[in-house]
Amino acid sequence: AAGVFILCNIWYLLIYSLHDTLMRFYMTSIQTFYPTYFVTFTAGSLLRFPATLLIIYLTAINLAGFLSMFIDKQRARKHRWRIPEKTLFFIAALGGSAGSILGMQLFRHKTKHWYFVLGMPFIFILQAGLFIYLTGKI
Repeated sequence: AAGVFILCNIWYLLIYSLHDTLMRFYMTSIQTFYPTYFVTFTAGSLLRFPATLLIIYLTAINLAGFLSMFIDKQRARKHRWRIPEKTLFFIAALGGSAGSILGMQLFRHKTKHWYFVLGMPFIFILQAGLFIYLTGKI
């Protein structure tokens, strides 16, 4: 529970700092004296914003998947309360499949369970296929 609490706090601080940065940019852009420059600069920034937000989100969720495998492995060694398997799959389904797979292999955790060995790569392939379908790029 403490690990999940820490991850939630890190996520909150990341989103808060991103919001604060964007608001500062927006407020300074409004105060410019060149309206055409303002429109061009703002439109360009807004077009890059979804990609930047997606990169930040995927980095955070993959880090959460990686750390959840590490935390669960440490708890398994100490015979303590574990992270439920459905939570590990949920993190992977939210976009953290690459981090979860890396954590599985690096920490040798859940590698004997067929549903993890087949399920995590399957989720990753689905997510990659969805990305390719939505963006039209390989």
